[in-house]
Amino acid sequence: MQGWPRLWLAFCGAPPLLLLVGRLLPPEGPGLALRLAGAAACVLLLPGALVVRSLGAPRSLGVALAAALGWSLALLFASFAVVFALAGTLGLAVGLLGGTMLAAFVLSLRAVAPALDRAETRAVLALLVAGAVLAGALWWATGTIGGSLGPTVSDALFHLARVRKLDEGGSLGSIAVVNELSGEHVHPGYAFPLWHGALALVARLAGVDPTLVVLYLPAILAPLAVLLAYAAGTALFRSWAGGVAAAAGQLALFAFARDGTGWLQFLAQPGGAARLLLIPGLLALIFAYVAEGRLALLGAAAASAFALAVIHPTYVVFVALPLGGYVLARAVLSDGADTRPLLAGLAAVLVPSGLFFAWLAQFVGDTGGRPPVRFTQQVEELSSGLQLRPEQMAWGGGVKVAAFLAVPLALLAGRRRWAAYVLGGTAALAVTALVPPVFERFSDALTLSQAVRLASFLPLPFALAGAAVLAGRARALGIVAALAAGIGCELAYRHQVTGAAWAVWLAAVAATGGLALFALRPLSLDGDVPGRWAALAAAAFTLPVAITGFAGYERWDKPDPYGLSPGLTRALDEDVRPLATVLAPSVTSYRVAAYAPVRVVVAPPGHVAFNTESDYRERLRAAHRFFLERSSTPAQRAGILRRYQVEWVVVDKTRGRPALPPGLTLEYGDERYALYRVGREEQA
Repeated sequence: MQGWPRLWLAFCGAPPLLLLVGRLLPPEGPGLALRLAGAAACVLLLPGALVVRSLGAPRSLGVALAAALGWSLALLFASFAVVFALAGTLGLAVGLLGGTMLAAFVLSLRAVAPALDRAETRAVLALLVAGAVLAGALWWATGTIGGSLGPTVSDALFHLARVRKLDEGGSLGSIAVVNELSGEHVHPGYAFPLWHGALALVARLAGVDPTLVVLYLPAILAPLAVLLAYAAGTALFRSWAGGVAAAAGQLALFAFARDGTGWLQFLAQPGGAARLLLIPGLLALIFAYVAEGRLALLGAAAASAFALAVIHPTYVVFVALPLGGYVLARAVLSDGADTRPLLAGLAAVLVPSGLFFAWLAQFVGDTGGRPPVRFTQQVEELSSGLQLRPEQMAWGGGVKVAAFLAVPLALLAGRRRWAAYVLGGTAALAVTALVPPVFERFSDALTLSQAVRLASFLPLPFALAGAAVLAGRARALGIVAALAAGIGCELAYRHQVTGAAWAVWLAAVAATGGLALFALRPLSLDGDVPGRWAALAAAAFTLPVAITGFAGYERWDKPDPYGLSPGLTRALDEDVRPLATVLAPSVTSYRVAAYAPVRVVVAPPGHVAFNTESDYRERLRAAHRFFLERSSTPAQRAGILRRYQVEWVVVDKTRGRPALPPGLTLEYGDERYALYRVGREEQA
């Protein structure tokens, strides 16, 4: 039906209804799933969907979903900016978002949406089913935080600490409220807590502890990740089948090849959400704008790019590089076609991001330098400088090697937009990664810890999708060939460490050299719009990867060896005021900050923001002197308490029983932990 008003009203009413039904059920099992699904939709999709409808919905359901996510996050940013300016609470953010939604809903009732395409509707429903299966797998596998990934490896506790402070910290007087360390320590990567704020709103609306949000929200967001990958493919290939192929490529590379679900388990964290939700959504909007030229799509792309810059600033650079390569490749291979809209799309990424970076610059130097020792496996030093190790870029099993081998196939479809993006994007990132002077300057600008992630942003999902499109031209024979390729790659490279540097060089040379070679007369064997044969070829290739990935699937329910006891967690919640400073051993502090809205003196180095390297090292030494050095006197320990204005001390008896200074009162104790209140004299 033209405009589908009934479907629109059902869409608007479904999230609140799911949330209401879930709130009537216990916060576990189906009740928890309904609560999180309804709350996540109310926070991440519904506000933006109302804006999208008011401005005129895109023709593609997937692209509309991408626009809804981008606008929702932009509205969330505005809401939290007001909250921080007024020193309000999370309740004020709920009210502001609700008021904005009400106004947008009134405007949306007057808008008319385009007619739905039945083929795309069937594709979206099929992908929703596939996403639901993945969601079930993630939900079943979820057990604990910290235990499955080790005491200092998982970033989940770091992000949980920030979400908890927004949810339980009371008045939100500034962005510094989420700081984990005592003192003013703003993390430049998460300076404005947009994604953490979104998770806090989900927790508040769902009426559950933030721990449950961090644990189980990835399962809820998995179908959304599938649909956004589909949206990017649909917009680039201008076909529902191309969208299915792109979604299959995305899952094969980032989920199935990595123990079945891979990066999907990190969807509740800013990095995972940026990589699997925001970036595909942003690409979908830019690709759709290039094809359709609607200003509403450009505006949604700008909102999405701004949200990406706020949530994970460096990832904007990883998006802009292949887009810049796309502009050049499209100009070379198609005589300047699409150059103007592509430049406008690139500007929609760079301008709003640049505005945020200008504000962010005040925090950039705060963390100090970190030695690149732990990156020796990712980079190598040549006579001309550092470069990414090609064999490390090929890490990811047989499907990663197959994706690199699919890049040269794009030369067979040089006049198609997808081929230009694959070739141009690969060339831009390959030059940045493999040319030492370029990589060194790139890592100096972004830090080495961020630069080593560059290979994850190669347009390999679209290369696999393009290969499926080419295979689909052979119909049944192409499907058989795709299945054989999937099986062959899995048998040839059974481990994540492939060592296939040759495949990386082949893709890099083919992309850069091929663009130069075919500048005058590109090939174009792919002349038809991808159809069901392309989708079937993509599915056939992905099937062996999924089977191999899920072969060793297991539940992540190992106990956390450094976990807090239930009694200590309860005492921290009941006795310690929000944002009080707690001194504990490093790994214990990491958990204390995650399960109570407090600040700590020190935490593991990979999960903390610090003003300078020397300040952080002094904090480490202070904690070591307080808890582990027997030669430290009570007076020296009292000096540490005064220096960091410590109000509470947690002692892990398995890591030492220090001689505490006078004035500390035992408030809680069990076989392992003891919680002491510090007297005012010791704080002064």
